[in-house]
Amino acid sequence: MSREIAKRHWQWATNALKAANRDALSHDARNAVSRAYYAMMHGANATLALKGLKPKTHSGTQALFNEHLVRPGNVDKQRGRDLTQGQHRRTSADYDVSRDVSESQAHEQCTRATAFLIEIRTYLRNAGLRENELDEVPPLPVTKPGPNR
Repeated sequence: MSREIAKRHWQWATNALKAANRDALSHDARNAVSRAYYAMMHGANATLALKGLKPKTHSGTQALFNEHLVRPGNVDKQRGRDLTQGQHRRTSADYDVSRDVSESQAHEQCTRATAFLIEIRTYLRNAGLRENELDEVPPLPVTKPGPNR
């Protein structure tokens, strides 16, 4: 069962990153930042599912991911930081109407989410999921926002 849950989280992760990239290209920075975070969160939950762990909250995902993947050295420490920072950025993008989210911030978050999923995909393959069970990590949007956006 944990294998099936991990595969489902992985599908949700790649779908969220596709949506984030699409939103970034269509100049919807707030949604891009939010979807990029969800890509990372579902990627993290895929790794945890393979370990039989099922966090109930976003902070639970972060804590378990750091405890079981980052601290033992199974993934780079930067991925733990990216997950935590991603949640803060997502919360701000989704709820703080007084702050703007720039296209460059959206592109940066999509870049972080892409790097996160690339590393997570490698981990999942090494943990026993087969290549044909794992969707490819979507590529970054083709165009990068200009300096004034």
